Amino acid sequence: MRKPLCMFGLVSEGRAGRRLLACAALLLGLAGCQTGGGAADDSSSSTSTLPEAPARSTSLADAYYVTEFDADAVRAVRNATRFVAQTLTIDYTFTGNPLLSGVTMLQNAFEASRIEYAHSVGLSGAGQTVAINDTSIDLSHPEFAGKTVSTSGTTTAADFHGTAVASILAGSATSGDMMGVAPGAYLHIGQVDFSVGVTFDTLSRYFDDARAIGAIANSNSWNFIGATFANTDYSSFNSGGRATLLTALRNYAQGGVIIFGVQNDFGATSVNQMNGLPLAYPDLQQSWIAGMSAVPIMENGVILSARRQSAPCNEAGPYCLAANGTVLVADTSSGAGSYTIVSGTSFVAPQIAGAVALLAEAFPNLTPQQLRDRLLVTADNSWFAAEGTVEFEGGLTHGYNSEFGHGFMDLQAALLPIGQVAVPLEGGTVQPVSVPIVLAGGASGDALVQGLAAQGIFVTDALGAAFSTRAANLTAQLPRIEDNADQLYTAMDLDQFAAISARHAALSGGASSLVPGAASLMPAQATAATFAGLDSMDIPFAAAGSGAEQDATAGTWLLRTYAPRADDDTESVGLGLVHRRDIGRLGLEFGVEMARSEGSMLGIYVPGALEQMHTDTLSVQAGLGWRLSADVGLHARAEWGFADGPGAGVIDSFNAVEFTSYEIGIDTRGLLASNDVLSLSARAPLAISSGNANLRLATGLSPGGGVTFSSVPVGLTPEDRQIDLALDYLSPLGRATSFGLGLRRSWNYGHIAGETGLNAVAVLQHRF
Repeated sequence: MRKPLCMFGLVSEGRAGRRLLACAALLLGLAGCQTGGGAADDSSSSTSTLPEAPARSTSLADAYYVTEFDADAVRAVRNATRFVAQTLTIDYTFTGNPLLSGVTMLQNAFEASRIEYAHSVGLSGAGQTVAINDTSIDLSHPEFAGKTVSTSGTTTAADFHGTAVASILAGSATSGDMMGVAPGAYLHIGQVDFSVGVTFDTLSRYFDDARAIGAIANSNSWNFIGATFANTDYSSFNSGGRATLLTALRNYAQGGVIIFGVQNDFGATSVNQMNGLPLAYPDLQQSWIAGMSAVPIMENGVILSARRQSAPCNEAGPYCLAANGTVLVADTSSGAGSYTIVSGTSFVAPQIAGAVALLAEAFPNLTPQQLRDRLLVTADNSWFAAEGTVEFEGGLTHGYNSEFGHGFMDLQAALLPIGQVAVPLEGGTVQPVSVPIVLAGGASGDALVQGLAAQGIFVTDALGAAFSTRAANLTAQLPRIEDNADQLYTAMDLDQFAAISARHAALSGGASSLVPGAASLMPAQATAATFAGLDSMDIPFAAAGSGAEQDATAGTWLLRTYAPRADDDTESVGLGLVHRRDIGRLGLEFGVEMARSEGSMLGIYVPGALEQMHTDTLSVQAGLGWRLSADVGLHARAEWGFADGPGAGVIDSFNAVEFTSYEIGIDTRGLLASNDVLSLSARAPLAISSGNANLRLATGLSPGGGVTFSSVPVGLTPEDRQIDLALDYLSPLGRATSFGLGLRRSWNYGHIAGETGLNAVAVLQHRF
């Protein structure tokens, strides 16, 4: 068996005079290797006890909804000392690499992968375990202070390489001079002694151990010496120790992402053997990432091109990512707490593994395979021509080439919603966030929006990632109770001469005729039926007694019918029974009314489900009219009722919904001109006074990747109801011409606290 190869190439001056170690991916001489014969003792290759697998969080509070990043927070991370530590001036002189020979470059590997964006929103890989198969690590180094680290196998004498890899993956953000990509992640080390060789069984056990503790990613910086995809007969993995390793890899791939660095041979024309496995055994590919190293040429944070440092991705292009493998790492060769600069794919693999941990923290509902896809589909490939594309979930595609794979890892893009963002609905369907889950308004005002202000909800993107946002962000507030078009329609439709005659008759005849306030340019929404936009018609059908026997105080009975307007094709309908009675100057009105309006619940709509919704109302009404003189009268009315109807979409049901409306006013005639009429009234338009809607919202995550739903009751009573002061003035200007003026001043307009409204309409009417 041959010993592992780690070339220490040209030493050049870097930042602070530190050494640049051009360290190739570690190579294992395992071809044809059998148990024993210089191999490590398998009996001690696993620790006796392994930590429990950490539970993936499913808390709404632990999910992120990032539609944009705070520029100040990102800048603060970039300026932090430990982030700036990766800003290096490197004199590259790599033998056999014409792209990095005699070149001096200023770079920051973390900035190339946009890791600062993840850190700016508080992500650190907390709660995630990442495995490394490498040498032991020096736990006394400041970068591992307080770090949770578990191991498999026997401690190795050499610890430089493992320490360097572990530091770039999960170095501390609070101790030492640098930090890792995922400083909050736990580490598990499968300790490999490259000086004496290692068996397939040992490597297999390390992958099994990583699977047992729930490691979300497994970083590997080793390969079989000289073995490539092109020169390997992969049928050798169907028997013996290689088959055992293949089985371990397949088992691990079900619950984690496997990352292997490509070789550092610049001129290689075929990818190394381990990164070729997913081509020979395609079931591995969904959980596999090959990592190559390149130095980006950037301007204002944008990658313009790159100089390749390692081998190209070659055949592994469809599942390959690029990162800058030239980094500052923890050093064990120059005294306690020292640091050095290294370069190679050995230090690309842990960057990718750390990125997987960050995404696992941000998206606890995603499977490891979905996390892997997220990194590939968002990689920055804008700076090269693609040779092929890979199709991902949701119909998304991403281009790659054989040199740089899918391009540079881009955590900024990976954390943003990808493709269409949608609201999950119970039953397995989704609704685009561009369509509100509820249109709030009507008699509930902004009660729904306010009630959902603090309620979290999950939305998902095209790759299944769940983002937390406020449910109120996904609702829309309808326009105010009456829009201007309806007001103009009502005012123009009013027969002014008939309205003037009716007001005169009410002031000189039965006072009960004053109760509705007579016809006006700006009528109140007097009942639930008129709130629904139905037109009414009164049919007198009975009076107590008849002829000379009729009692003048017995009153009149009216059948009030409601039907949709001519331009309304709904099946809304209403029916009321009204009794009016006059007692001297006093008039009384009592009524009961039933109505069904289609498409909403008292003005609450669910887009896409209008045909499923309707409102059934039952209400009682009472009114009073009082003629103070032949020219002045008072009117008052009130309604109380309850509403019921089915839910639709996210609304499961409506419960105990009650509503009220009130009006009081004064009517006059001949005030400003002969035969004119003027009405001044104070109104509380129809509003919900109690009740709630029960919503079924996506508020949790299941470990399998889906969302879970819970019932969220939301009150429908507006905090402050609308109050109107209305004036209607009608005056004849001749035998065929009349003039009308309507004014209304509203407070808490639309039942929204603090909103105000001023409406006016003037109509000159001429009869032909």
